[in-house]
Amino acid sequence: MLNKSKRKYTACLCLTVSALLLYGCTASSVLRTEDYIIRENGRMPFLLRFPADVDVIDANEGRIAAIEKKERKSVEDLWTLARFYHLLSSKKNNLTIAEGFYREISDRDRRYRFIALTNRACILFTIGRYRDAESIFQTLIVEGSPDISTYYNLYLVYKYTERLEDGIKVLSVIMERFPGDIFAYVELGDRLMEKGKYAMSEEMYKKALGVDGDSYIPWCRMARLKEKVKEYSESEYYYDACISRFPPDQNVYIDYSRMLTGINKIDKAKKIINMGLKRFGTKTLRDGLQ
Repeated sequence: MLNKSKRKYTACLCLTVSALLLYGCTASSVLRTEDYIIRENGRMPFLLRFPADVDVIDANEGRIAAIEKKERKSVEDLWTLARFYHLLSSKKNNLTIAEGFYREISDRDRRYRFIALTNRACILFTIGRYRDAESIFQTLIVEGSPDISTYYNLYLVYKYTERLEDGIKVLSVIMERFPGDIFAYVELGDRLMEKGKYAMSEEMYKKALGVDGDSYIPWCRMARLKEKVKEYSESEYYYDACISRFPPDQNVYIDYSRMLTGINKIDKAKKIINMGLKRFGTKTLRDGLQ
């Protein structure tokens, strides 16, 4: 975990096949990549991609300075600089510097066009250039980007600017182009449940289960949906299935225990909380209960 006190977000590194930690989205079919999840202010995270063979330089200003002094920088050098300034540098204009390197990479080497411009668009959105970010994402989608991060990040642009209808259109494209991925089904199910369209929401969650029944996420969503409509026996079934997949979310244990308490299954509620305590520790779970 990379924690930067001068930045408002945390960048988490996860390797190649584990893109989009929350949903298990597929990595690029073209390049071997490493993924950074950008978490900002508790919102859904933006996803950045970097070539896996690019040199990783932590906060080593000396090595960065040496690369910057090169008269002729390789594309690999540009990736190293882009990642450093995007994720690690404390310079005031670090994002603007990184954006320039992404633009140069996309111009020089078409192998990296999709992921370089996707990362660049994420920066543009972060610094408030929403229309420019949207334009880049839309262009890449029209060109047939093979990387789900392009579509996922455009969806977040629409979500954060409250253009939900446009966001739903992007989710539909994800379903069409990435049928083996559950993100769009789960996210659309969430939006439908917020609107009280429970039957349609259930349909989306069940499609996600059909795509990836090993993921805890659609099981948990189904549990909460069934709890919402007061079908508690079915909710219990889905919660049990979710917990059997060891969800990395303490709130699953807390919510399940509260539901069981509400339907007077006190002994099982205590059992679920104890499972959570063993998994996450006393302090972590107590903080979640407050």
